[in-house]
Amino acid sequence: MCRDTALNLRQRLADLAREMPDAPVRRVVVGVHKTAVASRTVGCAYTLRDEVGAAHLCAEIQDSGRLRKRSAHDLAGRLTSARCLERSLGMAAVNSLLTQPAPEWQSGDILAWMKTRFTGARVGMIGHFPFAPEIRSWAGEFRVIEQRPIADDLPASQGAAWLAKCDAVIITGVTLLNDTLPEILRAAAGAWKLMLGPTVPPHPLLLDLGLDALTCVVCDDEDTYWPYLLEGAIVPRYQGTRLVTLAQERLALPPGDFRERLTRALDRSNQPEAAAGTA
Repeated sequence: MCRDTALNLRQRLADLAREMPDAPVRRVVVGVHKTAVASRTVGCAYTLRDEVGAAHLCAEIQDSGRLRKRSAHDLAGRLTSARCLERSLGMAAVNSLLTQPAPEWQSGDILAWMKTRFTGARVGMIGHFPFAPEIRSWAGEFRVIEQRPIADDLPASQGAAWLAKCDAVIITGVTLLNDTLPEILRAAAGAWKLMLGPTVPPHPLLLDLGLDALTCVVCDDEDTYWPYLLEGAIVPRYQGTRLVTLAQERLALPPGDFRERLTRALDRSNQPEAAAGTA
């Protein structure tokens, strides 16, 4: 699909947010990993940077330092910006308005559910999720598709051919920011598709586009949440949040939160480094 279609998706999300009651912005954080806006609720998004190498060369956020008490509607409109940081800010503001509890939300371990359904199947992953080794352990065939490939990743230019053969695909919410989602949905039309992460808004618009499920990170304890964002924690370690899933049909999700399992795995992988640091 053309770039205009992807831009139109960002416009539609911004418009949906601005149909919600407005609220003043209570707090804005542009963190090394994630950007967050507190208005009606706390919304989060990946911190997208310009392709310029040095961080200080990223186009700055307009009115930075003076965003508190601004309209959440105003910040949501920035999702359509050509500037990467502005776009992240806009997505976080959109999520702060669209993230409202709904009876359709489900809790449970979406990755454990996928294992029961797709063990031995061909699975694709858009973006480097830290739980990739877990998926690789039970998938029959598994590849990560990345714009900046490492190791055995497939470059984005080769991704469409792989996605066309997949049984299931896990998609990062960053595809909403970098305008790659429409092409991914077209390429993976025959696969079961999950979009997952803190950038993802729990809104049925994305299901209408062809995704089968959304698993979103929802803040439910701001006092606990903010230090993790401010101190550069990666998403699986964020406290004060819960995972919610919105799907085309009700899923029999096993109880639990896969982030707990992932955090234990990360802790184990970091032990040699910690030991070396104390030697």
